[in-house]
Amino acid sequence: MIKTLKVRLYPDENQRILLEKHFGSCRFVWNHFLEVRNKYYVGHKKDKKKGLTVFDTMKMLTTLKKEITWLNEINSQSLQHSLVELDKAFKSFFKHNTAYPAFKSKKDKQYFIIPSGFKVKGNRLIVPKFKEGIKYRDKSSIPENIKQIIITRDVD
Repeated sequence: MIKTLKVRLYPDENQRILLEKHFGSCRFVWNHFLEVRNKYYVGHKKDKKKGLTVFDTMKMLTTLKKEITWLNEINSQSLQHSLVELDKAFKSFFKHNTAYPAFKSKKDKQYFIIPSGFKVKGNRLIVPKFKEGIKYRDKSSIPENIKQIIITRDVD
């Protein structure tokens, strides 16, 4: 059974800036590798391997992080999970379930996923790159067996 728990985060100013960097970087990685996959397909239509896999793009992400240093400020798992989500979008498209993956805009719903490496201490959510943790408020406590965290931006 899949359960969802929604809590409100109260980041300070430095954490808010880092959250914005996470949103923007994950969107940048999605858009960059969507373009890379499109160009690869056009250039390799007649080859046996017509498209890139998620593992191919993850290898490319490593070299991209050496070229674009500000990507190192962001949790690498979140960037890699953007590539996993992009791959899921392509697989869903090829199964004729959804439309072709589109480029993301800053006006779209902003989110990023943290698949592991998080814990709860008191009323703070400790996630990678946020050393002191982000304050949250909820009526119930957060359970310990969480699989992943999705941080979304609902309001300014």
